[in-house]
This record gives sequence, structure tokens and C-alpha cells, in this order.
Amino acid sequence: DEFGRQKTGDPIIIGTDDDDHGYCMIRLLDGSYLISGTSFNTTQKWGYLVNISSDGTVMWEQNYGGYQELEFRDAYEANDGNLIMTGYSKRNPGDDTEAIIFKTETDGDSLWCRSYSWPDNDVGVAIIESDKRYHVLTTATNVTDINLSRIRMLNTNTNGRAPTDCEIKIDYLSGKDITKINPAGNMYILGNNEDPASRVSSIFLGELELISEGQITTLKNSASIPYPESLHAESLHAESFAPVEEKNELAIGGWQGNP
Repeated sequence: DEFGRQKTGDPIIIGTDDDDHGYCMIRLLDGSYLISGTSFNTTQKWGYLVNISSDGTVMWEQNYGGYQELEFRDAYEANDGNLIMTGYSKRNPGDDTEAIIFKTETDGDSLWCRSYSWPDNDVGVAIIESDKRYHVLTTATNVTDINLSRIRMLNTNTNGRAPTDCEIKIDYLSGKDITKINPAGNMYILGNNEDPASRVSSIFLGELELISEGQITTLKNSASIPYPESLHAESLHAESFAPVEEKNELAIGGWQGNP
């Protein structure tokens, strides 16, 4: 219910005959829900989508292949009514991972998939749409030092082409979420900044400014949120956030712990 208490009945179990992992759940304009994730066995990973009604009835589900590994980490209902996902693809064992935008029709039929690569292992972690542009927050992990990561904002047109990107040049950052565009025309990104030696983590919050009709982004402001002493913990880890519009604030969800 609205207080987070489980209603009468068992949890709804959804999935394939393989191992399934759901990363994201969004509500669509028709009132149904879309879950995005991956299905995998010992040799391959597929992108996985399932559309369920408000009472949990499966309306359609589908796996997407063509790669050694394909994962959908986040999903968004595009302005044209279709579905866009981000995550990563890997064509062959030993290849670097590439961030993706994967687009389907409302019934799950594939439209296209675009891959984007830099000299890193790249994973798309969040996706939104502004006026005629898609924006993907990615985490880039160094191929020789898995502790060294940065975040990058990828921008494309609504066909996934004409990409531009902005790298946040702060080491040991991992991306988590993006908000919609704020009234000033900018957007906020959320991540974590973890020191590889001490394993102490703080929350990273950045404001990105859109330039040239949204084609280029640049970091305008940023802040690091350390753990409050009142929590009796040494690390804060963010997972997602949402704007509290009537208060011009952001509500951040995550967890606390000790290294």
C-alpha cells in the first residue's frame, strides 16, 4: 500500500527458465509497469523486459540477444511512446563492455540498439529524455585498474546518433541516477565517490548544464555529501533520488555502512 506494507497475497514471481535479475521498474502512462534487467545462464546474458498490469498480470515479456552479454540497467518511456533502455553490451568474451541505448516499441518489438565505447569498460546506469535528446549517465571503469572509475554523460538524438559526451574528471566516481530537467534547463546526476584505500564512500551530487539545444553538457556545480556523525557509520552509498518539486529539494535513497 502507500505505506510500503505488503498487501494480502504472495509476492509476484516473474521470469524465464534461466536466472533473472531485475534492475529497474517504471510506471508507464497506461498505468502498467515495465521491469528491465537481464536473463543469464552459464554461457550468455540476454537483455530482459517484462510488462505487467497494475495487478501483476504479465502482459508481455521478451529476451533480447545478439551479444555475449546484454543487460538493461534502466528504462524510460520516451516522448514518442516507445521504450528506451540503457545498460551494456559485450560481443565476445574478453571484450570491453560498451554502454548502450536500446529502443523498442510499446509491445517490446525491437527498433534499434546503439553501442558507445571509450577506452574503458562502460556501463549505462540511467537514461532520460529532454527535448529531442536522450541523456545517458554511464560509469567508466579502467580496464587495468578496476578501482579507478569515472562517470560520463552521453547525449544523442532520438535515433541514438550524433553522440556527444561530457566526462566528469573526478576519480573513483560511479554513477547511479539522473533527474529530469529542472526549471533552469539543467539536470542533476547522482553517484558515489569511494576511496579505494579506505573504502570510505561519500555521495556525489552534480548539476549539469545543457548547451546548444541539449547537445552538449558540462558540469556546472557539484557537491560531496559525507556521512553525518549522527549515523555512526563511515560510508554513505546512494542508489537513487527524486525531486521534491514543491520544496525545490532532492530526496536521496541509499544505504550506510562501514568499510
